[in-house]
Amino acid sequence: MTLVVTPSYSKIHDFAHFNWEQPSAECFIESGKKYQIRNCARSSELYVERLSPYSSGLRGLFECFCSFFLAKINSRNRDELGDILRGEGIRAVGKASGNIFGRFQVNTKYRTNLHQFSMEKPKLFKQAKQQVDILRQVPKAESRLDINSSDSPIQHRCPISGYILNHTNAVVLEHNGQSLVVSRQGIRYQLLNDDPKFSKISRQMILDSQIKALTSENYNLSNFGEWLVGFLSSCSPLGVSKGKLADIVVV
Repeated sequence: MTLVVTPSYSKIHDFAHFNWEQPSAECFIESGKKYQIRNCARSSELYVERLSPYSSGLRGLFECFCSFFLAKINSRNRDELGDILRGEGIRAVGKASGNIFGRFQVNTKYRTNLHQFSMEKPKLFKQAKQQVDILRQVPKAESRLDINSSDSPIQHRCPISGYILNHTNAVVLEHNGQSLVVSRQGIRYQLLNDDPKFSKISRQMILDSQIKALTSENYNLSNFGEWLVGFLSSCSPLGVSKGKLADIVVV
């Protein structure tokens, strides 16, 4: 099972979709090259290993020159894909060894917390995946919107994840009549992990919400009601200070 990533869509969201679509798949294709997602022996992180052989057949200095830059490009690709896994909250499943070094021992069979979620809570996973599928269909924010200007009603960080918002990742989460601008990564992270320490915006809240594109019609709305103030004032997501409402993105 593979995914071919095309230049027409963001690598981040294509790779995220691949993992949600096939949570048990180990191998995928990116830019025509085959990669494998692997468990780390000493941490809960995952890393990406290239399986496809590097180009050969060139001779002399030209071959060395090309090989050097090909290696640089593919190393960058692996690092980017590994960063995406971490940003999506996708981790290896294992247990602490209990030794004095506290090393993390993973299962011998490849498995992630996303894979585990799909196996242990299939009904809840199905609901979460439906939201992920809807999220994938939501268009990017209108290009004419100036999201990060000092005069914009949109603050620059996602209140769930702390990611800097841009036209590709920003969407509107509408819940109980209130609207909030969040990142696609933040939505997927909480649908998977439902971590109250990461954000007070829970999985259930996202499941009960509508996800919409950020447009000129909802860009200047100001529905910062009492419910939203009370709910978000205790948030302490990555990159957002607790109670610092200036960093909460509201429309």
